[in-house]
Amino acid sequence: MWRRRIVSRTERCAALCIQRRLRIPHMSIHIVSCFSVPVVFVTPTEHRDTHEQTARHRREKIEIEHSVYCCVEKGHKSNGIPVGENLGSGPDLTGLAAFGLVVAAHMIEPHSVAVAVLGATGVAGQQFVRALANHPWFRIAALAASGRSAGRPYRDCLVQTGLFDGLSLPKEVLELPVLDATELVQRVASKPATGTPILDAVFSGLPTDAARTLEPLFAQHVPVFSTASAFRYEPDVPILVPGVNPDHAHLLALQRQRRGTAGFLAPGPNCTTTGLVICLKPLLDAFGLQAVIMTSLQAISGAGRSPGVLALDLLDNVVPYIHNEEEKVERETRKILGPLNLSSADPAGLITPLPIGISCTCTRVPVLDGHTETVYVATRTPAPLPAVHEAFARAGRALAALGLPSMPASLIQVRDEPNRPQPRLDRDTGGGMTTVVGRLRSESVLGEHGVKFVLLSHNTRMGAAGGALLTAEWLLH
Repeated sequence: MWRRRIVSRTERCAALCIQRRLRIPHMSIHIVSCFSVPVVFVTPTEHRDTHEQTARHRREKIEIEHSVYCCVEKGHKSNGIPVGENLGSGPDLTGLAAFGLVVAAHMIEPHSVAVAVLGATGVAGQQFVRALANHPWFRIAALAASGRSAGRPYRDCLVQTGLFDGLSLPKEVLELPVLDATELVQRVASKPATGTPILDAVFSGLPTDAARTLEPLFAQHVPVFSTASAFRYEPDVPILVPGVNPDHAHLLALQRQRRGTAGFLAPGPNCTTTGLVICLKPLLDAFGLQAVIMTSLQAISGAGRSPGVLALDLLDNVVPYIHNEEEKVERETRKILGPLNLSSADPAGLITPLPIGISCTCTRVPVLDGHTETVYVATRTPAPLPAVHEAFARAGRALAALGLPSMPASLIQVRDEPNRPQPRLDRDTGGGMTTVVGRLRSESVLGEHGVKFVLLSHNTRMGAAGGALLTAEWLLH
């Protein structure tokens, strides 16, 4: 959380390394942190420190106001590197890594960020546990589920609910006792005598109804990254998608201020929305969007275990309807791609939905993992296929440059074969974090200019736990 505190010897040494690397003769140090792990920025000063400042530096006890982000002042150059401008307040750190100023990856000690997983026995919760179990930054400090599982080792709960990949989990994770989620809330609320929270963040794989009750209780104290739809459509809650709408992260500070919370709610989108907006964003930036028609062929894992899809309904069959899915995808796509307006006096106007026509048809098919979508796009300007290919190739490059643990080499991979993508062959591309695009063709029926393609997105990785984890890594960085 944003707190005033003391700069440690390690942090000061790291800042001095930056000073030498950029050849900045005099600087001040600024520490910011979205969790309780520091990120260091330096700002060159015109004059040497005053005697009082120098004394404070020698004591290595420099108090910092965490609500302000600082980087090297605009226009300053070091070693020929043009650097950025003061960002003011807000959690968006986009672009600073390109200037060599963010050293979060060097400051984060292995497994130093304590996290909990809510709904740990469900499909989404198990995917969170799988992704976090060997994560270089995050450490699973608690697993929570319903009262039915409370008090039992996680291994036993998985045997009861269905073991998806337990053999790949470390022994210490399998032996963790599962807590009742309400009990965990109480533990988080009652901080130890040191005043240090027992958790730095929470990942929630709860069903929507349970999320609506429990997630705000945790957000009173720590950031909550969720796969549930409970709060996606509230005006002060951004739906964050890595590499797509980083500016919407500014809304988190406003959310905390308005709700009076130490943490925040940061839900991800519907799994079908994820691959769609990842592909539409580069087209929007390069050619503008006028209309979109999408038909999905969604995997059965997207329905979860409860209520799930009955085997007799899906064997030798396609179900041409998923309750409320089409409305979610259309609404979320407009919100995610819409412009942010923090100065809006009307809370409903903080994000203006993108004013384009979107029409979706969502179906369930007998595929285990991986949502396939056929997409037809009318663009505002000509979209020649080589330029579209290049726009897809550029997607996520700035995010990839940050070196985040869950970030794949490419956010979008374009396949030229006429029979790709296919779920069995392509869903694990980039560890399930890359959206695979194929059958790229020109489209002229919807409008004068356009493009059509088929995409494949892994619904339980980038479309759920993996995407939420990548968002948390990016905010921490």
